[in-house]
Amino acid sequence: MAEKRNQSALISRLEALRSHDNGVLLPEAVIQEALGKGKKFYEDWLPGHFWDNAKCAHEHRLSLVRNLVANVRDVSVHSESSVIVAPYYVRDPKCGTKQGYGRLAEIKSDRENAIEVLREEFGRAIAMLERALNVAEIVGLREETEALLTRIKSMKLKLVA
Repeated sequence: MAEKRNQSALISRLEALRSHDNGVLLPEAVIQEALGKGKKFYEDWLPGHFWDNAKCAHEHRLSLVRNLVANVRDVSVHSESSVIVAPYYVRDPKCGTKQGYGRLAEIKSDRENAIEVLREEFGRAIAMLERALNVAEIVGLREETEALLTRIKSMKLKLVA
């Protein structure tokens, strides 16, 4: 969404809010401004349901449930020294574009779906590491982060059904 508009205008607005709160940008301050005098400005930046309390509540509930499902864990003891804590539910590739979850223990029996689940996990790891790489560049630790990112990208490419 933010890519559609001038980033510098948004940064200026957020920096103004940050300066009012001792140098810390507080989400609550953005919400208050957006729902108040800044509505016209933020309409281009925030999703349409932001302005409709019923839709916003529904989207928030969906987000809470996704978080709930994503944090259910399956603990497996494989030996005295090997305990694996994995997600109990993962996004089920059979759902296509619809968001749905399946039990990892069941998905593993279908090799094609199991590989797709692992590719998605690597994809999420890559996205996080790409963000970390940008941070690492700024703080001077790019080389270490880049090596890890390259390794995970390579592993993802090797996954085939």
